[in-house]
Amino acid sequence: MSIKTIFVIILSFLCGTLLAQEKKSPTESYITMETEPRFSGEPGALSEFVANNLVYPPKAKKRGIEGKVVAKFVITEDGTTDEVEIIKGIAPDCDKEVIRMIKSMPKWEPGKSTKMEEGKMITRAKRSFYTLPVNFRLRDKESDKAAYSASQSSNTYNNKEETTVTYSDAKLLYKKMEDENADSARNAFIMLTEIDPKVVSEVAIKAKQDNYNFFKHFLTDRFLVPIAELTQYCRSNNIDYKGSARLQGSLDSLCTGKIDYATVYEIENKLINTLTPEEITAVEYWALINEMQWRAGQSAGRILNKFYSLKWQLIVSDKRQLNSFLKKARIYSRISIAGSLNLYLTKFNGCNEATRALLRNLEKEAEDNDIKKNIRAVLSGSYIDEIEVRKWQKEERVKKFQAGRPNKWPENLDVLPVVINLADSMEKVSHLTIPEKDIETKIHDLAEFADYNQLGTTLLYLRKLKRTFNWNNTEFIQKFFGVPVDYNGIDSDITDSFLSMYNKMDEIGLYQYYLNKTGLQIKDEQGSLDYKKVYEILKFDLSIPFTGQSKRDFGVFAVIKILESTFDTRLGMPARNEHRWGPVFKTFLSERRNLWITYLRDHNLIAATDTEPPSFTDYDVY
Repeated sequence: MSIKTIFVIILSFLCGTLLAQEKKSPTESYITMETEPRFSGEPGALSEFVANNLVYPPKAKKRGIEGKVVAKFVITEDGTTDEVEIIKGIAPDCDKEVIRMIKSMPKWEPGKSTKMEEGKMITRAKRSFYTLPVNFRLRDKESDKAAYSASQSSNTYNNKEETTVTYSDAKLLYKKMEDENADSARNAFIMLTEIDPKVVSEVAIKAKQDNYNFFKHFLTDRFLVPIAELTQYCRSNNIDYKGSARLQGSLDSLCTGKIDYATVYEIENKLINTLTPEEITAVEYWALINEMQWRAGQSAGRILNKFYSLKWQLIVSDKRQLNSFLKKARIYSRISIAGSLNLYLTKFNGCNEATRALLRNLEKEAEDNDIKKNIRAVLSGSYIDEIEVRKWQKEERVKKFQAGRPNKWPENLDVLPVVINLADSMEKVSHLTIPEKDIETKIHDLAEFADYNQLGTTLLYLRKLKRTFNWNNTEFIQKFFGVPVDYNGIDSDITDSFLSMYNKMDEIGLYQYYLNKTGLQIKDEQGSLDYKKVYEILKFDLSIPFTGQSKRDFGVFAVIKILESTFDTRLGMPARNEHRWGPVFKTFLSERRNLWITYLRDHNLIAATDTEPPSFTDYDVY
């Protein structure tokens, strides 16, 4: 069911008129975005309800009566159906059956009206009209169920045509994005993503010329036009890009910052296992409009990566889904931002001849240039060439950056300096006659050279500091040592809990404890490593965000530490997750992951070949 948005612009102070003879303040203007009601449940739930609850009247069936009944009804503010009216009938008993069935429906998710009045966005449930077509079609003699088919374009308000949003309307919304209220600005942003991308583009160009500063709450305006292209494509092809209230609730819960890693992992896994190809675009749209919330990008990155790998055969075997995937890949590439949204075509790498044949046939039929271009990129392999160029550019940037530093990375990072008497050195620094902030900076510099055995002493000393600037022990533990401690909570409490475990356990036991706490079980009932689970974590849980480049480690380094202990090798990698050398930090987690996947395959502990498509992380260019 496609989402329709209606923008009503009342500008009485500009045009000098009164609307509907209502008295308006000379300065009052508002924009209304109305969202249609939605039948509760999964996509297709309305069709399923009708098929299961509509009974073909015996008399009509006996007389061979067939046809379409069209009903109009009200969905009240609490989601109840009311005021059912037949606007096109075929027979009294069929009409009555449709009325009965509609009245028996469970509560809907009501329509909503979001109004911008005097600089504030207010959303309320509203009474809505809904039009429902029901086809009565006789099948075989054994079937008593009515055949139900609903035209997606018919399941709308009485306003069946989308309201055309003018340039001035869009400009007003664009201006609203500079609102100090983040929610108000975000709602304006969302409204703009759902109108004609040509109009959005025109307004964006003019705004740049006028040097408007609209993006206090958004990374960049380059998101707007591609997202508007996405929603336009979805509306034209009856693709649900908003998702059910249940799906929205699950996704929004990932951004609250009030749930621990174990719960985040559980919610993500549930979504990965229960989402359908028809729902997945709603996850992508949600991630795009929530781009400024880093948790959204990270969760979406893992969900989408694993979902597309697990459901890949469903995607490529369904022409509609394959078209959608190829089109979205092209649209996302136009956003021009780092993230896994640029890596969609890598899922085709290594695809079999049957998939390539499907693509060749699809290219002949396709009318959309974006789809054609991406098919050609896959068949020619040019998309892989582009990724190799990005990898080379990344390496060149690193070389250029390191060339300007006085100290080069040592060949063996295990010889990086370790301060033997770390606590004594910190104590000496604390008595220097320099500003307090400079003292803390030097102490933190020393802390970042600590090895695992000095971690407890370092954390105890850091807690004594006055904290004249931002320092997070939790981040330090996770970033430098790869321990999957939870960010959710008070830093001092998390540090105390960590120190308690640190003093009780050896290094490997500590990593295993935090893996279990996060919900990552990598051992079987006999206590042996389950290499299938190990491989799944290595493949998907060092995730590239959907937008952005700050990868999230969901226990990958901890799993690698256990592998290093089990096989008594670090495969040439240093002991720590991240090292500091001079003013620069260097992380080796992607390299470690790749080495261990190869090691496990070479030793026949996991399948030598993978029937699933690649992980986005295999093409890490960030």
